[in-house]
Amino acid sequence: MSLSSRWIPILTGERQAQGLERLAMAGLFGVGRLYGAVQWLRRQLFAYGVLASERFECPVISVGNLSSGGTGKTPMTLWLAEHLLTHGIRPVIVSRGYGQGSKEPVTVVSDAERVLLHPPLAGDEPSLLAQRLPGVPVITGPDRRRCIYEALSRFTVDLVLLDDGFQHLKVQRDLDIVLMDARRPLGNGEVLPRGILREFPSTLRQADLLILTRADAETDEVQARIALGDAVAELPILLAQHAPLSFVACKDGRECALDEIPQPAAAFCGIAQPHAFQQSLEHLGCRLVSFTPFGDHHPFCREDLEQMADQVRHQGGRSLLCTEKEAVKLRGWELELPIYYLKMQICFLGDLSPLVQRVDTLVNG
Repeated sequence: MSLSSRWIPILTGERQAQGLERLAMAGLFGVGRLYGAVQWLRRQLFAYGVLASERFECPVISVGNLSSGGTGKTPMTLWLAEHLLTHGIRPVIVSRGYGQGSKEPVTVVSDAERVLLHPPLAGDEPSLLAQRLPGVPVITGPDRRRCIYEALSRFTVDLVLLDDGFQHLKVQRDLDIVLMDARRPLGNGEVLPRGILREFPSTLRQADLLILTRADAETDEVQARIALGDAVAELPILLAQHAPLSFVACKDGRECALDEIPQPAAAFCGIAQPHAFQQSLEHLGCRLVSFTPFGDHHPFCREDLEQMADQVRHQGGRSLLCTEKEAVKLRGWELELPIYYLKMQICFLGDLSPLVQRVDTLVNG
């Protein structure tokens, strides 16, 4: 068992710490409280104008979360961009570009006409969004204000989609959307590094809308409201799932049905919630000979895949399966085993009007 696979279930609240794990968690108590207090103070400094926050001439919608990854920000950003495009609104996506090789202050991943950069120069998620959204500029950089200025000067855009923007307080938002996992919205309830939370749960009062992802039923909203308490008392909550669309061959982009995938197969991924991908494959009826989780944003190299493919062949596997996030890093790669990725989309359960009305009111003035 790897170190991450041992600790992630504790941090997410899936299991309780045992033995020496309890001692380690106790030692992190003060660190987590201090980190949370620093983030709380930072928000206060922005709220009272001690630290500067800038408003732009076009609306800004932030898609973020309270936890450290794995809630579906990229599928949600994709859904919003497509919704805006169908209503004649031209968005630009601005992201931090975590893990990208480019060290430029502003990196244009897509100029709305073509994708200009791919991993490793571009980050995983911006590359995915650029490929799925032809016609939408995608810009990354550590200073999101500078990225927005670049976007407004270079492109004709009506709205900014700020990917992973809930903690980026230097840019004022007109709509703050926060995503949380419906099953364990607060993980173990602790702030990093003792838990998965970036800030104290009370910060949710600063959000405009909460979307519970990986939801199964309306009871998830009731359970989440109980878990989150007063912080979401007045907050509209929507339920959503990650729904599979199809398998896609990494070699040529051909979409395939499940019965076209050579089975049995082996799966791998480098995402924050690897077990969710494994469960999706199993629910689709995939017969897996092995499942290999890597760290989030793992920089895959050909040796990784060749070694894995060799092991899988010895286990009787006939293909490799991964997420779309990995696929953007495997462009043009060919192995003896074919590689397919699972194409997903966000799918809402129940009434969408709290989200649609806010977005439409914002863009229509």
